[in-house]
Amino acid sequence: MKYSYLLLICLLGSGVFAACNKDGKSTDLTRAEMLRSDGSKTWQLEKMYVSDTLYTLSEEELAFNITYKSDNTFVDSDGMGGTYQFDEGANKITETITIGGTGKFTYNVEALSEGNLVLRLIDNGSGNPNVQIHYRAK
Repeated sequence: MKYSYLLLICLLGSGVFAACNKDGKSTDLTRAEMLRSDGSKTWQLEKMYVSDTLYTLSEEELAFNITYKSDNTFVDSDGMGGTYQFDEGANKITETITIGGTGKFTYNVEALSEGNLVLRLIDNGSGNPNVQIHYRAK
């Protein structure tokens, strides 16, 4: 009977610890952590749709990437950067460009995982274009 209790305690304990990594931190990532990882995360452009039609990207366009950092700044491979706000509740990212130009872009986050990011541009200050951008983690 003592061994049954010991086995039960071990099984329950392993269930509790299964949700943690070796550092004791939860392995469940928030959406913000998926976007920027622990400090920064770079996303490589994979494909883009304009008005729901696949846009043919050039090699130069396919080389485009953007890095989101944990201090709410971003930089892209075109030399532009600035600050961003990720509203997890509303599934929106708003980028304010202050480096390499000026402007403000707001995106709906249509999909976000550790390896994929899909954004739909909803406002760039000049109307409401129908542009969907697919990235993969670099």
